[in-house]
Amino acid sequence: MAKQTIKAVIDVRFFRDITTSTDKSRFCDIHLDLEPGSDGTIIEINGVRYIRVTGVADLEFRLSKGITHDLAPYIPLGIAFRESPQGNGSAPHPRGTDTFDFKSLKLHDDRLSITDLFAGVKKGTLITYEFFILIQEKNSAKIGIVDPGVDNSESPDL
Repeated sequence: MAKQTIKAVIDVRFFRDITTSTDKSRFCDIHLDLEPGSDGTIIEINGVRYIRVTGVADLEFRLSKGITHDLAPYIPLGIAFRESPQGNGSAPHPRGTDTFDFKSLKLHDDRLSITDLFAGVKKGTLITYEFFILIQEKNSAKIGIVDPGVDNSESPDL
């Protein structure tokens, strides 16, 4: 199977500054979608949207603002991830360091990209990862976190 190219759009609907937010959630409110023609699919689990990955893939996350996906007033600063408790697979390393290739990490303007090596996924299993992307508001330099989900499954039907 050829390497997939998955281009996700993260629409920041409500920005929360992690240093001052008193809300129950410290994450920014987002809507996750894929660019037209992108590989991968969006699935929904308990009202949360995830990107379904079914093989080795280059993941690109683009920040946008508003329903028209205008250029976002935010820039990505970095990424962290871990295996989510709702996955029924067994990741080779719970932090995902065998699955996500940090050497491939690129930050450019409103985009962040990383390669998903799809390691440790066995037939009939599903491994779900929680992503935390640190973002900065360009005008104010305030820091926020967006939380898109990614799950790895050999079967697109799991």
